[in-house]
Amino acid sequence: SRHPISGDCDLCLNNTDGRHCEYCAQWYYGDAIGAKNCTECSCDHCDSSYCNNTSGKCVC
Repeated sequence: SRHPISGDCDLCLNNTDGRHCEYCAQWYYGDAIGAKNCTECSCDHCDSSYCNNTSGKCVC
């Protein structure tokens, strides 16, 4: 849904994030707009600082 004043997304679906749901959410990677294929990263959340939301590469 969209915020009535700003037009920003209030609730992104399919593991997406951002003002307009244009990125994959934290710990997910892929193409949120074109392919709509945000996939969970295979990183160990305890050993990794984050997962690159485009490539899926884990950063320690």
